[in-house]
Amino acid sequence: MKAALSGWFAPARVVAVLCITAILWGYSSHLERFITPQRGLGYALGIVGGSLMLLILIYPTRKRLHALASLGGVPLWFNLHKLLGVIGPLIVLFHANFSFGATNSNVALVCMLVVSGSGIVGRYIVWPDLR
Repeated sequence: MKAALSGWFAPARVVAVLCITAILWGYSSHLERFITPQRGLGYALGIVGGSLMLLILIYPTRKRLHALASLGGVPLWFNLHKLLGVIGPLIVLFHANFSFGATNSNVALVCMLVVSGSGIVGRYIVWPDLR
């Protein structure tokens, strides 16, 4: 029984359910009354989401530069890379209120979603048994 429950409550599944729930809630809610990308919470969400996506770059750097071994092992950074690759874009979606704005921000949002989506497809659909 315990093994069956641990499969259902695996960290990746819990994160997936939480992210899907947040996306559905954020998309269906009218958050533009509370969050605007130009100021306040919306602006902070953009800074936090962008910073998390910059932290993603530590993984490929750590993988190639052995001088950074003091930062932790490659598997640790790969797991953090996957987690931040989902949470960072999710926060940016809330920053953008799940809608498009100016042309420059539209291009950035679509590119971010394509990269994040390709990572999810590659990791969980194409190579699901990759460790």
